Amino acid sequence: MTIRAFATAIWNRSDSLGVGVENVEELMSNVTFVSDSHWTRDGVRVVVEAREHRWIVDEPTELGGRDQGPNPVELVLGGLGSCLTVLAASFAPRHGVELRDFRVIVEGDLDPDGFLGLSPIRPGFQDIRYRFEVDSPSPAERVHALLEHIQRVCPVKDTLRGVSVTQANGSTSAGRASRERANRSAELR
Repeated sequence: MTIRAFATAIWNRSDSLGVGVENVEELMSNVTFVSDSHWTRDGVRVVVEAREHRWIVDEPTELGGRDQGPNPVELVLGGLGSCLTVLAASFAPRHGVELRDFRVIVEGDLDPDGFLGLSPIRPGFQDIRYRFEVDSPSPAERVHALLEHIQRVCPVKDTLRGVSVTQANGSTSAGRASRERANRSAELR
């Protein structure tokens, strides 16, 4: 199943493709998502592309960047918050919940000494916390059931619990595709 078919089935709240609350995890395992991150040769600035979308990733000036976009760890936090938010908007009708407003605030603790190689501590987040801010006229037990559900099925939260991350075999030479990506990245400069 394609990403478009998956999204259409969820947004239409359609069971015609077998998309039910109980088998979303199985459906997601059949979809491969791809992103392409390309250094722009401008400090530590990176252009990331996924499907037809592009965004800039950079570091704050204190970490050697020009602060032209969120940094990678902020994107991890934003990925978690946005995934929970998308799921809330998608599944609220199935749980009989009307949402007036929904927000997830995410924060994480990271010691830069780890990724700078100055200390033998973990280079990534030591702890990530989030909280929901929900405005809904729906009964509290329905809202609670929705929040429990989205936390259980959130692909980003599940990924942060631990997943194998490996380097795939591939070419390191600058081929035509690399030059095309560089040209597209130059458009964002």
